[in-house]
Amino acid sequence: MFKKQSDRWMVHSSHSVNVSEQTDYTAAIVACTNEVSTDICAVNLVIPHYFYQIVQMDKPNLSDEEIIQSLPWTTKDLVDIAPENIVADFIDYPITLTMQSSKMNVLLR
Repeated sequence: MFKKQSDRWMVHSSHSVNVSEQTDYTAAIVACTNEVSTDICAVNLVIPHYFYQIVQMDKPNLSDEEIIQSLPWTTKDLVDIAPENIVADFIDYPITLTMQSSKMNVLLR
């Protein structure tokens, strides 16, 4: 958690949890969030690069919800994560060039 001191933002508190099993991630995130956030506030989680993968692909002509639901199956051949274990979301590119298909970055864990 950050607090403002002398016109500067300083780290006021933090919490970390060691995770030994992949199934413990959700519990670790909840524990950390509960430890540093006593009020309703925005919480940012920093995840090391070796815990996720990013893939660029053409954006299908579907609703955002349909895209998210389909990501485990449309990305399964591009990553080394079993489709049933994929947790994914996507980020649209802000600008699409003329004559270029719409692209998106897919973040997977």
